[in-house]
Amino acid sequence: VAGVALGFLHSGAWVFAGIAGALAVIAATGMEVIQPDRAGYMRFGRWVGAVDPGWHFPIAFISDCYHRPGKDLTLDLGTMKVYTSRKTPITANVTVNYRLRSGDEDLKNSCLRLPKNFAEAEKMFREAAESEVRSVLGKKDFGQ
Repeated sequence: VAGVALGFLHSGAWVFAGIAGALAVIAATGMEVIQPDRAGYMRFGRWVGAVDPGWHFPIAFISDCYHRPGKDLTLDLGTMKVYTSRKTPITANVTVNYRLRSGDEDLKNSCLRLPKNFAEAEKMFREAAESEVRSVLGKKDFGQ
């Protein structure tokens, strides 16, 4: 066993294994930001600043990049049955278009307040949009 260990150390295979391990860690944490998308850089959960487009390699458990889309996004809420202020049922096909603001302060707020995984944030937007649609349509009377 000692001979195998010494042979491994002497052969330089440990250098190759170390380099391969380091590259695997870097590849797993790499993130590419493509315009018009934006990303915010966080260190220990605190805002550091916006990052430029390109590849970024945050250090696991120390720093992180929060990717945010910079283009118009569409939520298709499908067909909703809502009631007007006179309790008349109506059916509406609802689509919501939205965009995150592009200022640095807006990017900071979205990184601090929204989940890192933007798919989870879209679920939150969907729930808020459905609630708002029901609220707005419920206050109106759509006459014949």
